[in-house]
Amino acid sequence: SAQQTESTIELSSQATLQIDIQSANDINSDSLEYSPCRVLLFSDALSRKGGLCENAAICTDNEPFRHYKKWEMGGNTPYSQHLRYCNTAMAPDEPLKVVPGRYLAFISRGPEYNTLQEIIDLSDGSTKTMNGTLRRAVDSTALVASDYHVHQIASTDSVVSFEDRVLGFASNGIDFFVTTDHDAISDLRPIVADLELQNTLNTLPGSEVSTIDLGHFNGWPLEPAEDKNFGDPVDWAGGRNRPNPGQLFDLMRERGAQVVQVNHPRSSSSYLQKLGVLYDFDKHSIQEDVSKAPPPEVMHMDTSLPLFATNFDAIEIFNGVRFSDAEKVKKDWFNFLSMGLKVIGTGVSDSHNAYTRNPGDPRTYVHLDNDAAAAFDSAAYIENFLDGKAFMSSAPILRLLLKDSKASATMGETLSSTETLTLDIEVQTPSWYKVNTLNIYLNKTFIDPGASNGDTNYEAIAPNLTTGLLPEVVQWPNGATGYRYTTEVSLDESILNNEDTWLVVEAIGSDTLYPVSLSSGSATIDSNASSIEEFLTIHGGATPFALSNPIFIDRDGDGSFVAKYAMQNAP
Repeated sequence: SAQQTESTIELSSQATLQIDIQSANDINSDSLEYSPCRVLLFSDALSRKGGLCENAAICTDNEPFRHYKKWEMGGNTPYSQHLRYCNTAMAPDEPLKVVPGRYLAFISRGPEYNTLQEIIDLSDGSTKTMNGTLRRAVDSTALVASDYHVHQIASTDSVVSFEDRVLGFASNGIDFFVTTDHDAISDLRPIVADLELQNTLNTLPGSEVSTIDLGHFNGWPLEPAEDKNFGDPVDWAGGRNRPNPGQLFDLMRERGAQVVQVNHPRSSSSYLQKLGVLYDFDKHSIQEDVSKAPPPEVMHMDTSLPLFATNFDAIEIFNGVRFSDAEKVKKDWFNFLSMGLKVIGTGVSDSHNAYTRNPGDPRTYVHLDNDAAAAFDSAAYIENFLDGKAFMSSAPILRLLLKDSKASATMGETLSSTETLTLDIEVQTPSWYKVNTLNIYLNKTFIDPGASNGDTNYEAIAPNLTTGLLPEVVQWPNGATGYRYTTEVSLDESILNNEDTWLVVEAIGSDTLYPVSLSSGSATIDSNASSIEEFLTIHGGATPFALSNPIFIDRDGDGSFVAKYAMQNAP
């Protein structure tokens, strides 16, 4: 018989932190409600040994890190919890059981809100409560904060539960997201309903079509087939008759996708980088570099068809906070626009994790007249997205209006005019970060977007116009303090060159978004410090930016925008 042994379980010491935080979600009202939030607890390495724990018996097992990848457990990764109500007395929220110690508690609800910070001493067996109010500090009326690229347990490289994913989005202030597991279709709408978050956010299922040699592509919405493996995603391999990219994009649409997006296009194994796309402005053409692209015959594709296809709708300009890739993709995007391809630029998180690389960092804001979650109109939303009524952002809110004496246009729209034009620009941020620079880009082109700094063909992105931005303090009716930045730019013939023009606006700043954004950045911790500033010394981190989709200018008066290098027969 098996030998039996006795063991003694030594219970760890612990303390309890209660959270009781309400939110002022309406910028024009001081009414309060219990809403999702994220709690971070920073402390020194000794206190970190135990971490948060679900009960005393497993307090030394770093329970909240059970779904972290190894590289997320080091450095200054704080203890993190997403709360449904930001009230640990309301189920499913529970009191936070922690190793006794001295903590900086940091509570947030995404980059549109103010933050709460407090140094808390927790001795063995003690219980303390953190109170306060999170207040929305920007006016995002008629805007839907969105993320189109996120993974959870249906992906082979993610172990985030469906519930953690939904709570992560809700606690970071996202209004709409698409699930895009690798070659699988996950539907999180039932989880949103189970958590009673229908009045907070919406979701639609999609999938990341993940080829091994030509990059990844998102398609959405896609309804899962319950009787098929992984919800019946698109088969990109196709046996011995593999579809080429253009055919693959068509297959995604046949499966139901209304949006096809090229993902992280300039990462080493992705679409534009693998093809080594060549731009010939004299011939108005884009094609793959056959010396770099994988041979079609090796991939069992029709060799008579090009590998570069243009029948996609969107391209990720910002994937996470990989700004080196973003510079390259921005150049590709500018080339597309200058060659008549009205491709929508997006900002997405590509989050595979529950806490670090936050879902919704960065994000895409889409205009929708009625932005109430309970009244979400997916058809109107998709229509506006495909029309380009959107901007990418790590945090700031951006609004544009281009006008002459008779008409006006905003993102995704065309203004026909031969007059001198006026561009009205408004940016908003909460008071804990600022933007300081405004850049305007017009009809830019680049010979080799894939070139890195230092390469022979490298070209920096220089704006056509740039100006500084100064904040105006705004006291909102809900009690929040924010910043508003407004400016007016005149565009005359010396700038517009008497030709049809696309116009993109960018607002940037240098302040860190850490730790509201944990996607990059770190901190030095001094748990003996008496002030918050000394307790947490922040190093680096994501910075504020907002980048518009284009406004088109019909300068020759023919009633439409025609790009300078418009492709005649786009593949």
